[in-house]
Amino acid sequence: MGKTKVKKKCCRSKPRCKRCPVTALLDARAKAARKTARKAAEAEGEAAGRTGSKADRKAARKAARKAEREAG
Repeated sequence: MGKTKVKKKCCRSKPRCKRCPVTALLDARAKAARKTARKAAEAEGEAAGRTGSKADRKAARKAARKAEREAG
């Protein structure tokens, strides 16, 4: 969403405007899902005994993106 001000009520137009509360809610949920998937992938990497090198972090991000695509 960025820094746009969210409206209080949806005008129900199609396609939805950028200020629509419905769109804002969907974006916030998607962002939270991505964050959760990324944290889970990082925790899985740490549980496997990885040290946290750049390559490992990259692999964790890749796994998180893959999990996100499969989930949604």
